[in-house]
Amino acid sequence: MGRPISSEKLWSVLLAHGTVKEAAWILKVSEKAIWSKMGEDDFLQMYDHERGRFEKACGIQYRTLMNTAMGCLGELVKDENASAETRVAAAQMILEGVALHYFMNGDYIGEPIKKGE
Repeated sequence: MGRPISSEKLWSVLLAHGTVKEAAWILKVSEKAIWSKMGEDDFLQMYDHERGRFEKACGIQYRTLMNTAMGCLGELVKDENASAETRVAAAQMILEGVALHYFMNGDYIGEPIKKGE
């Protein structure tokens, strides 16, 4: 039998790398050993809990960085000393960032278009 894997170590590697194959390579164990560990009582429940905490932390960091970046771009758009190209490029990045955010989060700006309109 291979060396034991702690649940905490396994879920942390799975959260960081996402696949059993990568986790096996990093932990230097077989994929079968990982699948076996994942089948133990309460592992998936604990993993889901930790994944939720991880995603929440990432979301907070993402929002903080996005707000900072948007603030910088907004300052460029308003900077009358910046070139027209710079101001337009900053405005375009803001619009693309907002569109991407809404696309990724399933949100809409205003009312969604209804079928037949």
